[in-house]
Amino acid sequence: MKRIILPLDNKTCEESLKIMELTKDLVWGYKLRRQILEEGLPFVLHAKEYGKVMLDFKLFDIPSAMSESIDLHSYFQADITTVHCTAMYKPEKNMKNEIIAGVTILTSMDDNDFTRSYNFQKSLISVKVFDFTDFAVENNYGYIEKITKKDNIVYKGGLVSNNNCIKKENNISFNVEENI
Repeated sequence: MKRIILPLDNKTCEESLKIMELTKDLVWGYKLRRQILEEGLPFVLHAKEYGKVMLDFKLFDIPSAMSESIDLHSYFQADITTVHCTAMYKPEKNMKNEIIAGVTILTSMDDNDFTRSYNFQKSLISVKVFDFTDFAVENNYGYIEKITKKDNIVYKGGLVSNNNCIKKENNISFNVEENI
C-alpha cells in the first residue's frame, strides 16, 4: 500500500502536473493548496487523474462556512481536507466525515508558540492536544494529524502521510516509532 502524500502545495499548477506525471505510480496522492488558489477547485479533478488529493487549507471558521467549504471540496472529489481541531467543528449529519482531517496543532509551532497562542502552560500542552484529538474522534473525523514533530503519540490506524496524518480506526492511543 502506498502511504506517501507528496506535498505540492507550494508549486504552480504547471509544475505540479509535471511532477504528478512522473510520480503517479509511486505515491498515494498529492497535497495541494496553491494550485486551488490559482485555478480553483476544478484543478482537483485534473489532479485526480494521477492519484488521490489532500487539500490542506486547515479550515477554521464558523460551522456553516466550514461545512460549505467541505461540501465543495467533496463535490470536486478531494479525498482529504484539513480542518483545525481548535475550531471545534462538528460536522453536520449528512457530511462526508471520512474526508475530514483534524489538525490538532500546527507542526511548525514550538512549545512557546503554543503557550502564547492558546494561553496554556507548557505542561498542559499534551493534555490539550489529547482533548483536540478526542474531539476529532468523537466527531468521526476520517483522519487525525499527528500531534507534533517530536511527540509520537497517535491514534491507532494506518499512516497515510509522512507519519503526520493517520486514519483513525480505534479510540486507542499508542506510541509509534518515527520511522514507520
